[in-house]
Amino acid sequence: MGLMDFVPDAPCAESDPWFFDQTTIDLAQPGLSHCARCKFWKNCDDLVLPAKSNFDGVASGKLWRNGKVLARLDPDIPNRLIIGEEEIMITQQE
Repeated sequence: MGLMDFVPDAPCAESDPWFFDQTTIDLAQPGLSHCARCKFWKNCDDLVLPAKSNFDGVASGKLWRNGKVLARLDPDIPNRLIIGEEEIMITQQE
């Protein structure tokens, strides 16, 4: 499998890129809702390299700022957003 082979099958493939350019938790909710339905978190992380590239935005089930995770979706319960030790349930967006 090539590095980008998963992209057409990802829930975010046809989404507005604005959803994934957000760096605040409230504005990142739509992008994270796409991630909650996605099975390609590892592939996305390998493609974007958020920590290495100092990425800002939503990728691989996480909200990033300057390559550091601000919040992440719980891999066991993907609509649970973990911010530090606080957990918040997010609403799925269609």
